[in-house]
Amino acid sequence: MLGLISRTIRYRHLAILLNLYKSLVRPHLDYCSSVCNPYYSKDIELLERVQHRFTRLFSELRSLPYEIRLCQLGLWPLEGRRNRTDLIEVFKLVKCFSRTAWNEFFHQPDNAVIRGHSRKLAKNYSHCNSSLQFFYQRVINRWNSSSLEDIEVSSVNAFKGRLGRLRHHQIDFFLKTASLQVLPAARLPTDIDAELTLRRIKGGAAAPGELPGGELLRPLSVRP
Repeated sequence: MLGLISRTIRYRHLAILLNLYKSLVRPHLDYCSSVCNPYYSKDIELLERVQHRFTRLFSELRSLPYEIRLCQLGLWPLEGRRNRTDLIEVFKLVKCFSRTAWNEFFHQPDNAVIRGHSRKLAKNYSHCNSSLQFFYQRVINRWNSSSLEDIEVSSVNAFKGRLGRLRHHQIDFFLKTASLQVLPAARLPTDIDAELTLRRIKGGAAAPGELPGGELLRPLSVRP
């Protein structure tokens, strides 16, 4: 699907390609990730390579490192999205937003004193490394290390918002592979920014092609 987009879409506008990628390509990469989540590094990199190819469709970003390209496009690493999905599924189970009872997968520790939030889950002993990658095992550490403010929100959308803010300050929380260090997502220029820039140019406060904050505006070129 990504190859089809690359061959047929000649107008390489950032918003258009991002919408196509998010609606046609990324759902295939994220499908049923709570059940089938790769844990070998070679499989994680194989999936990440698809998004890597997408970020190289823009000629202005092609020479930049992958981490900076993700930052400029406002995208999550695919591994981080899968771990985020795991946390959202646990939140739905614990808060009874799902038809499945949470005690079918988890149970709370027997200790009377629990540090952090009161919804911590106990981790079972595993006899082999592969069982540690099951959903009800791999998500425990991230869930237990979440803050009380993140856990005690009242809706799924509010929890997603808390995870989004956590991503800006602590992206390593969602990543297992230490080789990928992603910068906080940059806010993409909007029409309001463009209008403010035009006003600054007319008033002599900014040079043509300059964004608020001193950054240069480089429109993405259209490949013939």
